[in-house]
Amino acid sequence: MKIDKEEIKAVLLASVVLGFVLSFRKWGDEEFSLITGLLNWGLYFLISIATWFVYILAQKVMARRHDLITSHHLWRQKKLWFSKKLTLKREIPLGIILSVILTFISFGYIKFAGMLETKMDLRKDARLTKRFRRTTELESALVAVSGPMFVLFLSSLISIYLPKTPFVETMYVIALSSLIPIGLLDGVKAAFGSLPLYLTALLLTLIIIPVLISGIVALTVIATIILFLFLIFLFIMK
Repeated sequence: MKIDKEEIKAVLLASVVLGFVLSFRKWGDEEFSLITGLLNWGLYFLISIATWFVYILAQKVMARRHDLITSHHLWRQKKLWFSKKLTLKREIPLGIILSVILTFISFGYIKFAGMLETKMDLRKDARLTKRFRRTTELESALVAVSGPMFVLFLSSLISIYLPKTPFVETMYVIALSSLIPIGLLDGVKAAFGSLPLYLTALLLTLIIIPVLISGIVALTVIATIILFLFLIFLFIMK
């Protein structure tokens, strides 16, 4: 379950952008403050790095259980729509571009973190029975969902002791953004792999995030328990 250099580069670049996105409205209270802004950017940058690595490791653990390996890269695309006229000559980091555009046009109110894509392949040392069949759609969905749901679980767990903090915000923004079914994000893999599983994960996410934003400890504890049970369910599924 090693994280290679390309994955580290992708995480660092995504974290720089996400740090800017999450700190966009935090460059001073009443007056602009460069120092305050840079400190907030740096804080969100570090939290984003930690969150992305947790996200990646969670998917690698789930992938290993199903004799798969995962690799993570920046979400890049040539084709912007179904029409050939909207196909570029070179791939562009579409996730990063969308994130920055949404931040500016919404004045920082829309926080989009869908910047990484997950690729899956069969392990070289897979079990003999696994080598003679393809990866199932359910297995792809389980790996795709495991990242955002584990990050959301950690966000909920931290929120019990440190509610309404940058740690909590960063984690649930990454979890929700990754589940959006567009482009090459994990939400697409999960939705096509197992629609019931995807809808369950998305519904839990949409219900629990407002609880985390509210900071009500009792509800957060319940949300944490539900997420923990859901993660166990994901791990035992085959």
